[in-house]
Amino acid sequence: GVMYLFAARMYKLFDEALAQYEMHYTGSERPYYFSVFSAATFHLGNKCRTMVEDDLPWGWSALTALGNYNPDKGGHIILWDLNLVVCFPPGATILIPRTLVRYSFVKVNENESRYCLVQFTPAPVFNF
Repeated sequence: GVMYLFAARMYKLFDEALAQYEMHYTGSERPYYFSVFSAATFHLGNKCRTMVEDDLPWGWSALTALGNYNPDKGGHIILWDLNLVVCFPPGATILIPRTLVRYSFVKVNENESRYCLVQFTPAPVFNF
């Protein structure tokens, strides 16, 4: 995946930690077979808020834009701590350290929809 291309050592660390976690908690499964993230959630609209409490400050999360909207007019991702607004078209994925970079999205038109798939691994998974 994208994380392997840009941060192979971090990818391997996530994969190994999750494998250890799965050995300890038999029956637990990754949200997606090839994912190195242990959890996933969906932002389903313009009124969603995210609270990040136990993510790793050095770990990345994957955000994938979904929906049907004009990315030139809305749906941009705002990376508050970096003072950046980035075009974020449907199907795009960005890797960010969610505990260090607060983010939100520019609203889309009323007749459009914007969603976001967020994949992450909480810090306790790395305790094994």
